[in-house]
Amino acid sequence: MTYLEPQRGMVPFRELAVVGIDDTERRMRSIAIGSFDGVHLGHRDVVRGCDTVLTFAPHPLRVLRPESAPALLTSHNQKIAKLAALGVREVVTIPFDTHWAKQSAADFVDKILVGILNAREISVGFNFRYGAHGYGTPEKLQQDRRFRTRVVSPVTVGSTVVSSTAIRMLVQQGDVRGATRLLGAPFAQPATIRDDHTVIFPIDLAVPSAKTYICDIGGVVARLSFDGEPHLVDTADPVGPNEQETMVTFLSESTSAVAQWAYAAGGAAAPLLR
Repeated sequence: MTYLEPQRGMVPFRELAVVGIDDTERRMRSIAIGSFDGVHLGHRDVVRGCDTVLTFAPHPLRVLRPESAPALLTSHNQKIAKLAALGVREVVTIPFDTHWAKQSAADFVDKILVGILNAREISVGFNFRYGAHGYGTPEKLQQDRRFRTRVVSPVTVGSTVVSSTAIRMLVQQGDVRGATRLLGAPFAQPATIRDDHTVIFPIDLAVPSAKTYICDIGGVVARLSFDGEPHLVDTADPVGPNEQETMVTFLSESTSAVAQWAYAAGGAAAPLLR
C-alpha cells in the first residue's frame, strides 16, 4: 500500500491510500468507478460522497484501440492528487491490459466489486460501460441488489455537456479558458523546464494548439509559445541535473507573436519567453 503525500502546486489534501486491486484491505466501500481523466465537474459529481475511487491505468482505449487513444488531460499522479483533494480516502487502480479487457461484465461485478472491494454503494456516470465489449451498463448495476447504485446525470456548463472529450477539443483549439470552465479548475500539465528555458511536455498528455499562452510555470507567470506539433515531444529524454520538473498552468491565450519551436533530443520543446 502506498500513501500519497501532497505535491508542490497541488491543493493540500489528507493522506490517501493508493493501492492495486490485489492489495486492498477487506472493508465495506462506497465506490466511484471510471477513468476520471481530468477530474472535471462531471467527475466530481460521480465521486461526491464516495470514500473509494476505482480507476484504470493505462486508459482502457490504449489497450482496446491504441490508434484512438486520447491525449490525456491529467497524468495518473495528477489524477490521484485531484481525487485526494476531493476527500477520497482510497484510490484503487486496475492495471488494464488484454486480460482485463476480456473479463465479462458479470465477473467484474462478482469478483471485483463484490468479491474484492465489498461494495455497499456504487456511483457511476450516465455513460459508464464495463466488462468485455462494454456490455455492462449503469442499468445492469442498478438491477443488482447486493449494493446500491447511483447513476449521475450529465453536467452542463451553459449548453455544453461536460466531458473529457469536450475538454480535449477545447484544449486542441487553444481555448484554455473554455477548458478551465468545464474542468472547474485551471488546465495544467506537468512538464520539464530545461536549462535553456525550453519546456518539454510528456507525449501522452494533451497540450494546446500552436499559439502563445500566458502560463503559471512553477510559480512564475510567463509567456509560453508553441509553433509546431506538440506531440513530437520525446518523453524518453533523460532528466539532467540542470532540469526542473514542474506544473504548467495555462491561464489564457496571449496575443503576442508565436515563437519558433526548439527541437532537441528527438522531441520538440516550447521556448519560454519572459
